[in-house]
Amino acid sequence: MLIVTGGERPEKALLKEKAASSSMVVAADRGAEYCLKAGILPDMVVGDMDSLPIGIQDELVSNKIEIRKFDCRKDMTDTQIAVDMAIEKGAGEIEIVSGIGSRFDHSLANVYLLYRALSQGVKAKIISGIHEIFLIEKKFAIINETGSLISFLPLGYYASGITLKGFEYEIDNTDMDMSFPIGISNVVGKDSAEVIVSEGILIAIITRSGE
Repeated sequence: MLIVTGGERPEKALLKEKAASSSMVVAADRGAEYCLKAGILPDMVVGDMDSLPIGIQDELVSNKIEIRKFDCRKDMTDTQIAVDMAIEKGAGEIEIVSGIGSRFDHSLANVYLLYRALSQGVKAKIISGIHEIFLIEKKFAIINETGSLISFLPLGYYASGITLKGFEYEIDNTDMDMSFPIGISNVVGKDSAEVIVSEGILIAIITRSGE
């Protein structure tokens, strides 16, 4: 399932590609504008609509798109509402487009939402510009990313028993904690690289441009 939220404006080609392969498209607030500008009609729009121009709202209504509007004074972000909606509708996997932007607080909160999905047994990732962000628990294979820049950070204070195989910088049964970001700027060295985490969860950030 695809969630389009209101961070950095996505490339139209990327948005069309992701929408075409998704069972459902949920737009969170300004994400609805991104969808319409790319020629995509979302299946549902959620949020307080404080960032969505009236003209866009009118276009959604004329296209009979389901809109679930929430009060601006609420505990949940618009993206969290969209994630919860996707989980409620039985999503097995969630891709969040435009989850990173100029508001660092919202960007960080969206990374935390990956854990909200994971805790419900749902895989989730953020795709924004040159970055792809996802969580790794226990064991994971990085496939067909040879040469890509990748960083690993613990989600929370620490993660332990970490082994990286098939990377430029390999480690064996090493711990990572918030005070020493040793996992920054690694490089995928093989078509199938392996990550093992004995305890805790890692945030993985792939930068495909190599910057």
